[in-house]
Amino acid sequence: MRRSADAAGQTLGNLATEVDLLPPLPPATAVLHHREQATAENASRLRGALARWLRDLGLGGDLHEDVVLAAYEAMANVVDHAYAGPAGPLELHGHATATRCTITITDRGRWRRPRTVAGSFRGRGLGMMHELADEVLMRSNALGTTIRMSWWCALTPGR
Repeated sequence: MRRSADAAGQTLGNLATEVDLLPPLPPATAVLHHREQATAENASRLRGALARWLRDLGLGGDLHEDVVLAAYEAMANVVDHAYAGPAGPLELHGHATATRCTITITDRGRWRRPRTVAGSFRGRGLGMMHELADEVLMRSNALGTTIRMSWWCALTPGR
C-alpha cells in the first residue's frame, strides 16, 4: 500500500529542525552519500550514481525505475526551488537494509514557489513522489528542506 506520512502527525512546515525531526533509520547494510552543488547537470549525474547503486543492490524492474524517478524529481525540485541566487548544496543519501530502501534528498535553501504558467505541466513533482514511494516524509524550514522516501523491497546489499 502506498501512503504518505508525517512522522510527528503535524503539518509540514514551521519546524525547529529538519533531519533531526525525522525518525531514525535502522542500521544500514549499504549506504550512498553524495553532496554537490544544486545544478541540473549534477542532479542528472547523481541520478546515474543512484541508478548504479540500486542495481548493485539487486533492485531492478519497475521498482528500480520508481526509486530513481522519485529521487530525481526531488533533486530537480532542489535545483528549481531551493536557491534564489547561486546554487547551494544538494545532498543525496541512500540507505538500504535487506527489506527497505530509503532515499533522502536535502538542501539548505529556502523554498520558492514557482511561477504559475497556464497550461504548464509543472507542479506535479510532490504528488508523483507520493505515488511512487511507499512512504514520504518532508520537512521544510529556514534551514532547508529534507525529503525522505522509502520503499519496502527485497535487497541484497553487499552483492
